[in-house]
Amino acid sequence: MLCCVLLVGSATNRVIASDEAKEIFEAALEASRSANFIAEFDYIPGTGNDIPGVNSQRKIIYYRYTDDGFVFRRLDISGTGIQYIENRQGKFGVSDVVGKKLRSIDCLGLPESTHAGLSELEMANAAFSLSSSKFYQKACWEVTVKIPSEPKLFQEISGLSDDLFRQYGKMMMKGWAVTRIIKFDKETLLIRSREHRNSSNKKIFSFEFTKLDTATPLSEKDFEVTGVSTADELNNPRDFISLVEKERLAMANRFSIKRWFSNLAHGIRMNCVSPALAVLGIGLLLLAYRLRLRGKV
Repeated sequence: MLCCVLLVGSATNRVIASDEAKEIFEAALEASRSANFIAEFDYIPGTGNDIPGVNSQRKIIYYRYTDDGFVFRRLDISGTGIQYIENRQGKFGVSDVVGKKLRSIDCLGLPESTHAGLSELEMANAAFSLSSSKFYQKACWEVTVKIPSEPKLFQEISGLSDDLFRQYGKMMMKGWAVTRIIKFDKETLLIRSREHRNSSNKKIFSFEFTKLDTATPLSEKDFEVTGVSTADELNNPRDFISLVEKERLAMANRFSIKRWFSNLAHGIRMNCVSPALAVLGIGLLLLAYRLRLRGKV
């Protein structure tokens, strides 16, 4: 496969089509699937790629390590204290206040979408072209994969029955990627960005790594999770984020009460608060707490 890339190297201004471009595309997919790296990407909520726990634009750091066919994965969400991790023991949500084992973490698949393959039918009907391009001012290869926007082909690929296709086919085809644009490093063949467009040339998906580090060594230890109970699992990251928010609120309330007593004690020592007033204040606080507990019953 690499010989194809070397052949292309002397023709940076030439668009290479058909079989040769297809072979290079497949080589890039394979290189990315087997790679170990630390990458960064910018996440913007509301763009269709959901990462629970991110409410504003954030930098995400993605760790990927393969061993004996198993892929270790980790997402670190900057500024939130939240991590999503997959190791041989399962999938986990970890934060600064609580950690839980999760049944599924769909957002771990987002960075893996760069090297998602095509179905056999798509590969058989696709036209491939390759040209030299730029990615953040660095030279790279760009593969464009085009699939005929034919209703009959879409029905065959989707497996819809005639009745379902008549009802939903036209609507579903709006989300069908008939053009895929993939950019990858010329030296390593690792994919840096991927974009999908429908038959109206509307962008329906895009993803890119702003940074990609293959030099830093990784191991299983980088994906270890400690102090997390595996006795009870949560369903998904949304349930985990709900628990994190509850724990943080409870911690804030405990801190607030502790600070109130500390200030009260300081006031008594400085003769700013009379003992009688202090006792009254404590009594009112305890009464409010008991009423709060009664309201929960």
